[in-house]
Amino acid sequence: MAQRRMFSLKIVDSDAFLDMPQSSQLLYYHLSMRADDDGFIGNPKKIMRMVGSQDDDIKVLFTKRFLLPFESGIVVIKHWRIHNYIQNDRYSGTQYIEEKKRLKIKDNGAYTENVSKVDTQVRLGKDRLLSETDVSVNKKPLEDNQDTMGNWNKKSDNDDDVISIDIDTREEIETDESKAERETKELNEKIRYNLKLFEPLRGISWGTGKDMNFHVKAYRELLHNGWSHESILSAFIEIVGQPHWKEKKEKGEYPGMNTVQFHLRNKKPI
Repeated sequence: MAQRRMFSLKIVDSDAFLDMPQSSQLLYYHLSMRADDDGFIGNPKKIMRMVGSQDDDIKVLFTKRFLLPFESGIVVIKHWRIHNYIQNDRYSGTQYIEEKKRLKIKDNGAYTENVSKVDTQVRLGKDRLLSETDVSVNKKPLEDNQDTMGNWNKKSDNDDDVISIDIDTREEIETDESKAERETKELNEKIRYNLKLFEPLRGISWGTGKDMNFHVKAYRELLHNGWSHESILSAFIEIVGQPHWKEKKEKGEYPGMNTVQFHLRNKKPI
């Protein structure tokens, strides 16, 4: 592990960073000093115990998106590549390959979750891929399931759906409807992930099925009204810390995303 790390004032001198509690800022520095050359930390809990940090300190870093968590317990410094430039002859790649595959690098150099991986292979049935014998533009004219642009339409596993396939690339053509459906699904997955992350702070599970969907819908409505993920989760942290909610939790009452909606009802999105 390297003995030196750098920090960019673009990040640590920002209002977003300086607005965090000093304990969260301190934990950020400690984690950054112990990250590998790609910014990953495999033992954040051990480091927290070493420096005397509390669970709320790392939760603030998650909420403010200075730290990105994975289900494996590994975390990564979001702005690592802004902080550090490591020459190739000194660079040692991370061992956390699967976690790294789930990230992409934004134009500004920051990591973000790669939630838009699309499998462009089109399967016919369960066992075989589209082959040259499935689509042939030279042997016969357009058929009922080919459009005038030469795209091939195949029935999907759901007989009510039709998949359009580009005749040259053999890739599925994403329609506006399927794109909207995919984006909604990805958003719901991200919301569920964030809610699961904050379950320990809530003190009880968000539930499954209709119970979880209730909170996902309220969260999504807040996003639609202009609130960011960070603002929603920050409001939830503020609510949980209120004395009367601590008393309610003792009686078996727990705040939900509808509580956040009520809390933010007379405020403007930031």
